[in-house]
Amino acid sequence: MLPILDPAVPWHQTLDAASRLAGRRISNGAELRALDSETLINANREVIAKAKPGTFAYGPSPDGGYLPDMPGVLLREGRFDAAPKMMLGYNLNEGDFFVPAEVVSAEEVKSFLQNAIPGIPSDQLDYITGTLYPHAPQHGLYQTERERAAHIISEVYFTCNTRFMGTAYGNQTYNYRFQVGEAEHGQDVVYTFYTGLDYSAPAQLAKKMQLYLTKFAQFGSPNHASSLPEWPVYGKGANIVTFGGQQDVGVDVDAAKNHRCAYWQSRKWMG
Repeated sequence: MLPILDPAVPWHQTLDAASRLAGRRISNGAELRALDSETLINANREVIAKAKPGTFAYGPSPDGGYLPDMPGVLLREGRFDAAPKMMLGYNLNEGDFFVPAEVVSAEEVKSFLQNAIPGIPSDQLDYITGTLYPHAPQHGLYQTERERAAHIISEVYFTCNTRFMGTAYGNQTYNYRFQVGEAEHGQDVVYTFYTGLDYSAPAQLAKKMQLYLTKFAQFGSPNHASSLPEWPVYGKGANIVTFGGQQDVGVDVDAAKNHRCAYWQSRKWMG
């Protein structure tokens, strides 16, 4: 997932909340650190409570030092630790969880994105909502305006990032897509940590997923001494394994290999 795009938004909100609670103007980090724990906790709670639906009040942000730029940019420029082996995954419908039900029109999509992607320039917002993600319906992508908003959030914050990492690591990663049921954000967790006590996850698929995951964790390859179907590396063909659908385990081409993800990786304004 991408960091917060515009750190100024929650930062100013935090200073304002802390100032009100402290009864005096708090204008910088040093003054925040000098506050007592209760005031800081209450300021933090207030900012989170007032965050727009589908947004994240706090998160890591590019600061020019510890995090020099947006991760997608750093990956594209080769500024990362290339040593670890990577297994990367996303759920088919990550974004739906973060889009309010009342987002049903084109104008509401545009307004929602202004909050979901803080600091977005108006010309880029027009391009995104008019050209990059045209109005619904778009065959194979989304059928309604709300689905359009969810698809944008899925790609911006989740799916595109797995492709960024796959290509940055020389296409030698193991990538997957979880597509059981609605396949919303977090719905794969019960499969990943299946214990046999939670009957909401089919045991057969959960155990296959866990075998792949543990083989990778132990040996660096999900295929090590395994009787499961071969898991191909990402490769130039953008190969991914799928969990769920018509069969428990399948192979497909990554839908994140598209011009929209290329756009998001190139956006310097996002940092």
